Amino acid sequence: GMRLLGKLANPGDYPSEDKIAQCFGIEVVVLPLPSTADWRLKMDKDALAKIAAEAEQSITSALQEASTALYQRVAEVVEHVQARLSDDKAVFRNSLFAKVRELVGALDELNLFDDPKLAELRSEIASKLAQHKPDDVRDDPALRQRVAKDAREIMKKMSTYMKDART
Repeated sequence: GMRLLGKLANPGDYPSEDKIAQCFGIEVVVLPLPSTADWRLKMDKDALAKIAAEAEQSITSALQEASTALYQRVAEVVEHVQARLSDDKAVFRNSLFAKVRELVGALDELNLFDDPKLAELRSEIASKLAQHKPDDVRDDPALRQRVAKDAREIMKKMSTYMKDART
């Protein structure tokens, strides 16, 4: 691709190999196959315990990754609101608030484990960000700054939650 473009090529337009590699992965998880002759009955207890521990670890890891991805999605949306509204000269589209409302609606369905911190964030985002109409925020500089400040405070709270989740 870039060789064909010659001097017009811009390496910044293309992700690095590392970035692309991060987008893909494979994990093999061994799960028991249902059968009338249960093969687990013929295994020694140590091997069976090892498989059970691996399965438990795999499930725990998948749940943690799903939770982290959900928090990251929330952070991206709230951070974008904060960045756009903090700059008085920055233009923002109606879709900025549409995405916030979409996120609030999705969080009800995506909070599969009834995470109280996520439920609190959802409630706070709904009351402090999603309730506003884009035109009202555009026309009222004080409201714009208040919503930007609310988004910043939500980001601080999320930062604490995400740190707690990593430790």
